[in-house]
Amino acid sequence: MNIRVTIIVIFLLIVHLSYGQKEKTPKTFAEAITILKTDCPDSLKAIIKRTANDSLIDLCYPWSETMKPSLSRLKR
Repeated sequence: MNIRVTIIVIFLLIVHLSYGQKEKTPKTFAEAITILKTDCPDSLKAIIKRTANDSLIDLCYPWSETMKPSLSRLKR
C-alpha cells in the first residue's frame, strides 16, 4: 500500500513539474509586447523605450555592467 501511494505521489509531482510553466516563450513580436506590457514595471518599460534597438542586448545580465551589483545583492 505504501509503495502504491509513493508511486502515485511521485507521478503527480513529475506531471506538475512538467506542466507547471504558465508563460511560454513568445512566438511573435505581438506576443512579446503583450507580455512586456503586463509583466514589466513602468521603470523598466521606460528604460527599454529609451534604449536603441541595436543596444537592447546590453540590458541583459552578461553584457550589462549595471546589472552585476543588483545580482550580487540577490545572492546574499
